[in-house]
Parts: sequence; C-alpha cells; structure tokens
Amino acid sequence: MGQRCLDKIGILYRNGGNMNSYFELGLSDFKFSLYGYDEKEYNQVCSLGVQSIEKFLKAIIEVKSIGSDASLLKTHNLKILIKEVNAVVQDFMPDVSAIFQISSYYFDVRYPGDNFYEPDKQDAILVTETAYEVYQKVCKVLNKEMINIDVSFIY
Repeated sequence: MGQRCLDKIGILYRNGGNMNSYFELGLSDFKFSLYGYDEKEYNQVCSLGVQSIEKFLKAIIEVKSIGSDASLLKTHNLKILIKEVNAVVQDFMPDVSAIFQISSYYFDVRYPGDNFYEPDKQDAILVTETAYEVYQKVCKVLNKEMINIDVSFIY
C-alpha cells in the first residue's frame, strides 16, 4: 500500500483507538471503502460500506449490552441490528428505509450466483451516505470524537 493511501486513510490509533473493537474496525472499513470510487469498484464500496454499518451498529450493541446473549454480534442482518439499536437508543435512526434497501448488499455484491448484483455509482453513494450517517450517530451515542472524513468527492 503506497504512502498516498496510508496518508489518506490515516492512523486508527491517533485518538487512542483500539483496533480490537467494532467501532474502530467499522471506521477502517468505511474509510477504505472510499477508495473504490477511484477505480469505479462500486461493489467494493458497497460491500465494505455495508460491513462498516454492521460493525458500527454492533459497537452500540456491545457497549450498551443490548440483547440477552451474543447472538446479535454474530448476525450480518442489518435489519435486525438496526431494529435492536432503535429499540434501545431513542431517536437513533427513525428512517430505516436506506438500511433496509442496502441490507442485501452484504452478500449480493460479494458472491457470484443467482442473487449476484452489480451495484452502480448511485448504489455506492447511497451506501456511503448511510454509512457516514450511522458513523456520526454512533459517535454521539458512544461519546467518540468524530474524525472528519471528506465524502464530498463521491458526487
């Protein structure tokens, strides 16, 4: 990985971040997903973007001890994760339509087969906007310092 890439991604540990956490791994996935725009690899933008949303939501579930067991931390189903977070965190994300729309991208853009879907730039933008919104909300809920991530170039 070149220096330009390392400079752009930044250092995860700058704010005492612990890479062994859902929040930091989600942030890493989100930042790295943005590189897909350079090469028009929208499947990578969508795959990593959805994965970052999953990890951001799991960060809240883990910290707030949502659920009676660890099964929520094992699911990849964004619909289940957002419902659980919304049930516990007041006004977290009242409009879940974008999350419901992109929830199938976790598998459908990553694996070949009958359900394979090749996302376009509009799909990627929706995922990036949603991931960034979830990131901002998770920072507030978990009292995390929000790192400024410029996503204006995606349009």
